[in-house]
Amino acid sequence: MSSIGKIFVVLNLVLAAAFVGWAANTANQSGEWKTKYNEAVAAAGKEKIGLEAELQKVRADLGLTKSDLQTAVNARDEAKRNQDRLATENRDLTARIGTLDSAISEIRTTLGEITASRDKAQADQVKALGAQKAAEEARRTAELAQQAAEEAQANAEARLRDAENTIASLEREKTKLANEFGTLQTSFDTLVAVTGTNLKDITSTPKIDAAVLGIDTSIAPGLVAINAGSSQGVKRGHTFEIFDGGTYKGQVRIEFVHGDMASGLITRTVPGQMIRQGDGATTRL
Repeated sequence: MSSIGKIFVVLNLVLAAAFVGWAANTANQSGEWKTKYNEAVAAAGKEKIGLEAELQKVRADLGLTKSDLQTAVNARDEAKRNQDRLATENRDLTARIGTLDSAISEIRTTLGEITASRDKAQADQVKALGAQKAAEEARRTAELAQQAAEEAQANAEARLRDAENTIASLEREKTKLANEFGTLQTSFDTLVAVTGTNLKDITSTPKIDAAVLGIDTSIAPGLVAINAGSSQGVKRGHTFEIFDGGTYKGQVRIEFVHGDMASGLITRTVPGQMIRQGDGATTRL
């Protein structure tokens, strides 16, 4: 029952009591009111019974209200505990977010370094591909020159055989030796032209160990980058043997040298083996 209802119940009790008093006083003054008095008393008795029943109900409702109030207090306390727990979790989450922000910053820095290294490697790859194309053109030019020389030599030999049968065998032997020397000289000159090596600079290659950073096989014979450069003593023309544990995979000749990185062309491969990132590289096995 609401507070207004309770107030009306109390007012009814007060008014009933006042009415009973008024009826008694009137009955004493006038006999004709006695009947009305008795009726009023009877009505007041009935009203009293009804009011008492209503009062019992109010008391019961009041007890229920106290129970509801205790339930509300318990709910409030539980809500406060939940609020405190959520505040603690929020502080923990804030700390974790700060840690994650720091980690993300470090990752971004690392990605920037990786991107710079990748761009540098791509630039070196373009240079190496250009050098490879130039080497192929030089090789084709040498092959054409060799073919022309061989044709001229064959014609000369034919004329010599027709002119002097006696010295033909000696001339053939001489020509054979000249061919072998010319082939070796051509190969040597081609190697010097491709690598740009100065014969005065040819020295014993020091032992240098490295690892393969990446490989590009889109253009034959392939381009390999290693994680050693001029800081480790690498020079253009050095050859690195590539291996994986006890498995030999091939050889790379260095064309471009930087501070801590170098790249070169594959000069030797092993059937069934493929050079991969992470393979070992050394100038001396």
